[in-house]
Amino acid sequence: MKNTLKTFAASVLAFSSVALLAACGGKNYAANNKAIMIGNSGPLTGPYAIYGTGVKNAIEMAVEEINAKQTDGFKFSYTGKDDQGDGEIAAQNFNTLYESGMQVSLGCVTSGACVGFAGADENNEVFKLTPSATADAVYKAGVYQMCFSDSGQGTAAAKYVKEYYKGKKVGVLYNSAQDYSKGIYQNFAKEFGEANITATATFTDDATASFDGQVTTLKDCDVVFLPIYYTPATTFIRAAFGKIADNAVYFGADGLDGIDGVEGFDVNSFPQKISMLSHFNAASTATATSTFVSAYNSKYDPKSLNQFAASAYDCVYAIYGMMKNYESKGNSIANNIAAKDLNAILTEEIKTYTFDGVTGTGVKWNADNTVDKTPLEFEINPNRVHS
Repeated sequence: MKNTLKTFAASVLAFSSVALLAACGGKNYAANNKAIMIGNSGPLTGPYAIYGTGVKNAIEMAVEEINAKQTDGFKFSYTGKDDQGDGEIAAQNFNTLYESGMQVSLGCVTSGACVGFAGADENNEVFKLTPSATADAVYKAGVYQMCFSDSGQGTAAAKYVKEYYKGKKVGVLYNSAQDYSKGIYQNFAKEFGEANITATATFTDDATASFDGQVTTLKDCDVVFLPIYYTPATTFIRAAFGKIADNAVYFGADGLDGIDGVEGFDVNSFPQKISMLSHFNAASTATATSTFVSAYNSKYDPKSLNQFAASAYDCVYAIYGMMKNYESKGNSIANNIAAKDLNAILTEEIKTYTFDGVTGTGVKWNADNTVDKTPLEFEINPNRVHS
C-alpha cells in the first residue's frame, strides 16, 4: 500500500530513536511457544483502519484454517498490533512482538510503518513478508513483498498493456515532481518502450486546478496510463469528459485505489473504463478467489474486504507452504523454534518456492525480495454509462 501517512525519512528518524532492545540476538523469546507465532503491525485505528482491519481479519482466518488442517506438527498463533501507519509506533510494536515470542511476521500494512518495523529488527532475525507495503524502501530494508513494489508496478503495467491493449494508442499522465509517480512512469517507459508511447503529459501539483492542457495532449489516446493518486485522477477524468473518446481506458497503478469512494465523484457516471493494476478481483469466478471471498464475507464485515486482505491471506499460506516444503525433505519444525532459525529456513525456501493463491498463481520471489507474478486489471466502474 502506498505510504500516505509518513515519509520514509521521517520513519527512519523515528525508529532510530527507539531503544532497539528486542533483536539483540542470543535469547530465544519463543522458547515457551506452543504454536508458531505470526506477528504484524498495521493501522487498526485512524483513517486507514479499513486496510489494517482487513489484513488482521484475513490473517486470523488463514491461521484458523491451517490449524484445522494440521493434525500434528507445528501450529500457528497470531498477534497483531495497531501502529496507525506510524513508523515509530511500528518499531515499538516490533520490539513488543519479538519479546513476546514472534517467530515470523507479515511486517506492516503501510510502507512508512514497514520501514520502521524492519529497522527495529537490527540483526534481521525475523522473516518478514508484507501483504501491502509497496515502497521500494520496503524490499530494500529486507522485507519480502506479496504486493507489487512501486517501481515494479510500472514494469508490470507495461507488460499488461502490451499484451491486452496491443495496437492501441497509449498515453501517460504522471506527476513529474513526485517520486512515486515518476518512478512508476520511468519503469513503464523502460518496459513499454518510450518510442511506443503515443503521448506523455505531466504535472507537478496534486492540487492542479485544471488539466485542460494535459487533456489536449492525450485526447487521441485509446489507453491513458495514470500512475498517480486518485485525487488528481478525479480532476483529470472530469476535465477529459467529452474530449477523450468514450471507449478509451483509464488504467492506473495502486494510487487509484479508493477513487470509487471519493465524495461527489461517481465512477459509473463516466463512459470510459476506469481500471487499475491489481492482483485481486473480488468478483473473479476462480475457485480460490470465490472460496476466499465467500468465507471472508461470512465471517467478517464485507466492507473490510480488499486486495490487502486477500494478499495477507496469501502471505500466511505462502509461509505455511514453505514450511511444509522444508518438512517434506525429512526435516521438522518445532513450535518453539527461534525466530532466527525459522528465518534461515524460510529465506532459503523462498529462493525456489512457487505459490498458488488468491492473488496469483505461479508466484515466485526475486533475489531482491520483490514478488514475481502476473498482474490483473481491476475494473473500478463496471456499471458505467455506455455511449
